[in-house]
Amino acid sequence: MKNKILIALAMLLGIIAVFAGNPQLAKKQDNLNEFYATHIMNEISPIELAKNIIDMKADMRILDLRSKEKYNENSLVGAENIDKIELYQYNKKKMLVLVGDEEAVRKAYYKFYTNGYFGVVVLKDGMEGWENYVVKPNLAGNPNAKEIYYISLHFLGQPTGYVESAPAITSPTTGSDKPAKGGAMPVKKKAPGGGGC
Repeated sequence: MKNKILIALAMLLGIIAVFAGNPQLAKKQDNLNEFYATHIMNEISPIELAKNIIDMKADMRILDLRSKEKYNENSLVGAENIDKIELYQYNKKKMLVLVGDEEAVRKAYYKFYTNGYFGVVVLKDGMEGWENYVVKPNLAGNPNAKEIYYISLHFLGQPTGYVESAPAITSPTTGSDKPAKGGAMPVKKKAPGGGGC
């Protein structure tokens, strides 16, 4: 009889433990929620990151937290695909750029920030932002269209909505970009007998 009571008590405690959950895990989630409520993650725009990559900013590392498959499909120049953050591998003085899905980025940001890594930034709008603002930007009406156009081309992008205008051709005789009377641009004639160089 005593054994039956002990078994029933053990089963009851087991059921309670299953539904109560892990108190350490719950505390960690509470810490994360409190952190997210009181801290705004620092972000870097896709264009600013592109400029840093072009300038080969040495004090920056890009950490791609996405799956290996997504990383292999499409990744940023110089990005490192990581699945587990080992703090000792990172220099606190370097800028760390986090790329990935929102939950992975938030957890990584929290881990770095709470361990004294204050140069951590998140790629604004993630890989979708990179695609929309760097790889395939629509530059129609953008006041920075020319700059972004060349940034996009640097990354083999396909910008739309911007056409670089050709420089005006000036007339060697009138010094104007308008044709002389008669409609055609005048052409200098070679001196007779001059064969060139």
